[in-house]
Amino acid sequence: MRKQGTTVQPDEEVLKKKLEELSSDLNSPTQFKGRLNELLSQIRLHKSTADPRSSCKYSIDPCALPAVKEFLSIEQESVKHLVATTRSDLETLKEMMEGVIKLTSKNIH
Repeated sequence: MRKQGTTVQPDEEVLKKKLEELSSDLNSPTQFKGRLNELLSQIRLHKSTADPRSSCKYSIDPCALPAVKEFLSIEQESVKHLVATTRSDLETLKEMMEGVIKLTSKNIH
């Protein structure tokens, strides 16, 4: 609230651009989201052709299981990377805010 109405700082603009790039990479149809949708479609198709009397809610072709595991591992590593990047960016923002507070307090006195 304190910075409401002020312009975005250059460092903040750089961080915003990086986060937008990461978001667009993750949401691009040829990347993870598209691949995950494709896998879900294959699972649904397999489910619809499976025996309806089966008590199992979902089933997957055993041949596709290694690919699903690999995909989920990639997703997990991507999320870990995003978390690490976000934590780093938050630490940088914290340092920037501390610097602004120090400068502001020096200018007041």
